[in-house]
Amino acid sequence: MRAEISGHNRFEKRDLAALACVEIVGLIARLIGIRNSLNYDEIFSLQAANGSWQHTFQIAMGDRTHPPLHLLLLHVWTHLFGSSELAVRSMSVVFSLLFLFLVWKIARQHFSFTAAVISASICALSPFFIGYGIENRPYSLVALLSVLSVDRLLAWVRCPNRPQLAVLFTATGTCLILAQYPGAVFVGAEIAILIILYRFRIATALLFPITLLPGTAWYLVSKTLYTAQISELIGWIEKPTVMDLITLPCSFLGWINLRHASILLYLLMLLALYGLISRFATQTTDTKKHTLLLAILALSVPVSLYILSVVSGTSYWAGRQMIGSSAAAMLLVGAGVSFLPSTMRYATFTMLTLWAILASYLGKPAVMGPEWREIASDIQKRYPERPLVVSEEWCASPLEYYSKRTVEQSRIVSEQALTQGAVFVCRPFDCSLIAQDPHLKRAMTYDDSSQSPTNTIWVFDEK
Repeated sequence: MRAEISGHNRFEKRDLAALACVEIVGLIARLIGIRNSLNYDEIFSLQAANGSWQHTFQIAMGDRTHPPLHLLLLHVWTHLFGSSELAVRSMSVVFSLLFLFLVWKIARQHFSFTAAVISASICALSPFFIGYGIENRPYSLVALLSVLSVDRLLAWVRCPNRPQLAVLFTATGTCLILAQYPGAVFVGAEIAILIILYRFRIATALLFPITLLPGTAWYLVSKTLYTAQISELIGWIEKPTVMDLITLPCSFLGWINLRHASILLYLLMLLALYGLISRFATQTTDTKKHTLLLAILALSVPVSLYILSVVSGTSYWAGRQMIGSSAAAMLLVGAGVSFLPSTMRYATFTMLTLWAILASYLGKPAVMGPEWREIASDIQKRYPERPLVVSEEWCASPLEYYSKRTVEQSRIVSEQALTQGAVFVCRPFDCSLIAQDPHLKRAMTYDDSSQSPTNTIWVFDEK
């Protein structure tokens, strides 16, 4: 008996020690970029959250592409902790650390210790999860609510006669949809799985309209009060290709800008898939069901958004909208690698970890955007009295926020602006007219194109 207790304690200590290491690594990875300049979307969230409840509700209602939960939580957070980069992003970091814990918990309870280490480590180091785990936007919250929803579903499956678990699952699903509209697909897939895979009563389907009700009501009221079409707000998103859908799980680990490097990542992901398939037949019935659950959740939102983007006139294909499914995919990767033979398992895990580190820290996560604080400071020192003209709101909002100056928005070079000696700021793909003007020369370049072409900023001055 003493030996059994001792062994159990050692097992618990191993779990706690490994989980603590993952959380510490995840925290350090997120703190590295937490003081970078806020990007356009983050400034929108911050300005919406600052002020009165009425102000936050009004801005949230006008944000047709996002439900209100994140902005409401951010309103409370900023009033408690302030509105610096560190303060506003720390809420996302807290959500991200809780997300890592739940990834660990799900993999540990339903697969193995090794699967938990692999899945949580990948999510801790992935540039995708680091970037959205820092950003002052709803995606870290969505990732947390997605895995919490899976955790509550599996708890309900283990104890189907406990109604409080049904209530918790329903409440979590409702919050997920209030954080992100595609969460409705994720929750709908979960409820379908409960009925089809876990043999729950058909009446369980009634939970879906219950979880949908608050989010649907908010969307309809927002649509009634604000006439802006969603297609106008996200019209810049490119339509996906079949290859985008196939390689989506790889993108969650990030890309390395080296020739043919992606082939290695494809091979590593194929090894994880091989591990899942080769050991599937020998797994217990419960493990088979949990694997199918995660596979369906990993596919549900991406496939839905792909079909919707292809058949409609608007593309909804954006990785951040699939962050819940990406978590399910990483749980499957962890399980698949853990099923490989010992030598292959550790080699694959090591290479996946190194890949994530290299993809993250060859440069900052692209979602962070340009260093607007530095750009605004340089412009202020060099052109303290000159008017600023920018080509788009994406540049105008951060420059106004950090320079505390009024910024004019225009895509053309007007005679009045030239007469006033204006300085023009734009991104390369958006300033062809400005770049071609014979009266202007490029005076400053902030080149971050190694991470994302959208992060390069040009500043034009008169010749």
